[in-house]
Amino acid sequence: MEEISLSLIIFRYIPELTIFVLLSLVLTGYEAKLKNAILVAVIGAPVIAVVRHFSPIPGINTIIILPVLILLIVYFCKIDVVSSIIASGLGFIILGMTETVNILAVLKMTGIDIKQVLADPVQRLLLPIPEYIFLTAVIIICKRYHLVLLNIQELNNIRRFNDYER
Repeated sequence: MEEISLSLIIFRYIPELTIFVLLSLVLTGYEAKLKNAILVAVIGAPVIAVVRHFSPIPGINTIIILPVLILLIVYFCKIDVVSSIIASGLGFIILGMTETVNILAVLKMTGIDIKQVLADPVQRLLLPIPEYIFLTAVIIICKRYHLVLLNIQELNNIRRFNDYER
């Protein structure tokens, strides 16, 4: 069980969710608007805090939170459910890999134990900063140079065009 604190929601969950939404949309070819991503994050962050607080098993919270985030992305970013599922899944994979590498690298470089980080609220807030900086740079580069991993928006447009021709 994780304690709910306003600083954790504001400085950890909201930035992480904003980056998650923007990364998911940019990597799948959708227009990523900061305003929509922040709306999803502001609504989703308290949900994450409550779910993590009451979740007895680590990791189960992701299974509960992901459908909520998918629905929030559908509503605020105006994309269909299947595209939102694919975008969220891709964003979750990239975010998870980056988070794992970041945690291992920071813990290895600093010599801090993971139990120390979890016990100290300040360290918990500071640990993901390199990850956030890296992912923000990835989002900016991908958006600037129109780099995508899977262009779902283009695939949907092709499908609509083919349906129109029939």
